[in-house]
Amino acid sequence: MKLLCVLLLLLTHVASTACDTQSKAVPYAEYTPEEKARVALDKKDFPEAIRLYKEVIAANPTGYESYRFLSAAYAEQGGFDIVTAITGTIDSNGSSLIDTLSNFLPTEPSEAQIESLRLATETLKLLPAEYRSYDNPAIETSSSAAQQLQFYQTAYSLIYIKKFTKVTET
Repeated sequence: MKLLCVLLLLLTHVASTACDTQSKAVPYAEYTPEEKARVALDKKDFPEAIRLYKEVIAANPTGYESYRFLSAAYAEQGGFDIVTAITGTIDSNGSSLIDTLSNFLPTEPSEAQIESLRLATETLKLLPAEYRSYDNPAIETSSSAAQQLQFYQTAYSLIYIKKFTKVTET
């Protein structure tokens, strides 16, 4: 009986290795470069998202939506999440937009964070003016790009001020 069990185990092992049980499945479709970049951004892998969006833009310089996502990756790498800031701004009873936005920035920003926010604004400035304007209703996303740029410019100014000034109570 013992011999039979050992023999069965051996045969099962041999049969499973002989069948080559590794999966031969292949994905239905590969992700596009834009999708890969968006996945990296969603996973908050900002260096990878930035690298991938730069490749996407190099391959298609007129794919203007990618500039906005690249800019968002830079901003989040710098410690500023525009979605969280906008949501917090709407929910806030702060005295001003500047005071409220300050709450969504790193309290002691590093040089790298400041540089990332600078790159976020510079990336959006690469868009043609009509793609970041409130005055162009023919381009569906132009006003939101303009608003995104204003938020990033304000955040960049505030993070720079935070780095080099200290408020003391008197």
